[in-house]
Amino acid sequence: MSDGDADARAAEAPSGVSRRELLQVAGAVGLATTAGGLAATAGTALFGAQPARAATAQIPFLGSYEGVPGGPNQWFNDIRAVVPGLNGYRQYDPAQNYPTQDPSTGNWVNHFATQWPDDPYTGYAGPSVFSIYVAPTTVTGSQATATAARVKQLMTSARNPHSYLSAWHEYGNIDYSAYGVNASNLYQVHKFLCGIAAQFPYVTYGPILFAPGVHYHDSLVANFQSCPPGMGFYGVDVYGNNGTSLGMQQLDSFINLAKPLDPNDNPQLIVAETNTPLPESFPFSAGTSNGNWFNAPTAGFKNGQPVAVFGAPPPYSPPFGPLPDSIAQGETYYVINVSANSFQLSDTYFGSTAVAVGSPCQGTFWTVPAPRDGGVGTGWYESVCARMASYGPKGLGVLTFWNVDGELSGGWVDPVGSTAAALNNCINNIL
Repeated sequence: MSDGDADARAAEAPSGVSRRELLQVAGAVGLATTAGGLAATAGTALFGAQPARAATAQIPFLGSYEGVPGGPNQWFNDIRAVVPGLNGYRQYDPAQNYPTQDPSTGNWVNHFATQWPDDPYTGYAGPSVFSIYVAPTTVTGSQATATAARVKQLMTSARNPHSYLSAWHEYGNIDYSAYGVNASNLYQVHKFLCGIAAQFPYVTYGPILFAPGVHYHDSLVANFQSCPPGMGFYGVDVYGNNGTSLGMQQLDSFINLAKPLDPNDNPQLIVAETNTPLPESFPFSAGTSNGNWFNAPTAGFKNGQPVAVFGAPPPYSPPFGPLPDSIAQGETYYVINVSANSFQLSDTYFGSTAVAVGSPCQGTFWTVPAPRDGGVGTGWYESVCARMASYGPKGLGVLTFWNVDGELSGGWVDPVGSTAAALNNCINNIL
């Protein structure tokens, strides 16, 4: 916990009471709701922005992108099948709901949704995070009244007390210049929408940024120019594509830049998208000349790292190259006894017995979706959730993102249960 995370210290649970249990109690008596509402109102009064209503207090959530129902990127229910505590989903206004420009007048015309997305299943009661696109020129002047009416129609349809709304998510990462969006007018869009959200008890409004992998701090500083103080929450999409260590630096940069926008240095925060990279592959060689030892010069594996083993080439589909009888094609093993680029494999997690190599072989290790940087027990999901938990009760939650064509994420695939285990661990022991 950093010295600036005052709320985390203030909310330390009594011995034997978890943070999750403490927040349940706080929500039951209304303390967290009252405190959040007062903090948001005080912040907007101090900075002169519209008041931001804080959503009802709740258990911190770990959820997922929902995707288009029935589409290739609909993952919530697939993940929930093996991560039963999954709670919280994110939706995006479809691409066709971008604003368009009237060729006769030059005016921008909004098409954003006026109906809050359907929940992923009947009886769902967790958080909902929704992103829309509101043309900046329509929040001032003669078009502002019509825009406000359309926004209110959307917010009226939000029946979930944990409804979070954002506009033009990932500004600075996604190029929205074709729609006339820049930091200055997006600042006004955020103020406009946050002011309306203050009238709706179920909706909390805030901007969602992106923590990029290159020059991340300078990029975040620039992107924060679009963020007014006193928002209901601040969100970020952060990925583990550069390893856990650098990813945590990015998340910390976001947190530290968001804090001064709240009068108490303690705004509500959401990690609105996160995932590890697609699995990586590394060539290896092994044989009787070096006993049961494998060598993979570029891997940098850690003890306990799960890897799937394939003959070379190719790594993912038949025909595979030959492997010794003692090593099963596509089976997952665990790295042990790491020494520089050499290591052994075990059938069990941190096992004491090395798998016999037998005849010489070459092949490819395929890492299951978990970054290697950071070591065992400090994987990407655990690190993100632990940082949000250490931030305190206003670390509202974390949403994973899965995308069939995504370079940073990929579709939901959990061949040996390691990702599901990490997410379950986050829900049961961290959040």
